[in-house]
Amino acid sequence: MNILQMQQFQIIAKHESISHAADALFVTSSALSKTLKNIETEFNCLFFDRVGRKIYLNQNGTILLEYINNILTNYDNMLQYFAQNKNARSASIVLCDLGENILDKSLNTFSQKYPYIGIKKETVSFRAIIVKQSRYCFHRSLKHCSLPKRNA
Repeated sequence: MNILQMQQFQIIAKHESISHAADALFVTSSALSKTLKNIETEFNCLFFDRVGRKIYLNQNGTILLEYINNILTNYDNMLQYFAQNKNARSASIVLCDLGENILDKSLNTFSQKYPYIGIKKETVSFRAIIVKQSRYCFHRSLKHCSLPKRNA
């Protein structure tokens, strides 16, 4: 079932009439009937009780409609989020830990608060941290990058 089919199912359930739903959606009744048949075939289940030309949402239909409402709400929220954040850059952080696991609790709290920021934690030696920092400074061409001086 795709988003369009979910939206169509919602309207059919609202109107409890294929012809009224088709009018609301500006499609033909036969096309909408076919969509409903495809949905019922996909789930191997009937979602409406049919009485003459009238249809009534049954228990399965009510359950499906709840799922569809949740999915479409989340889908709309997702569209809205990305429309507002289309120029946002993804962020990631690389942290070096000396093996003491000091950062674990803070990182867990941070990750829960900012789940969209990726964190990669590496356990490395102090020497490796110095090498990483010097590479970073070199790549960024920082004029005032000061590294600790080694005692000879």
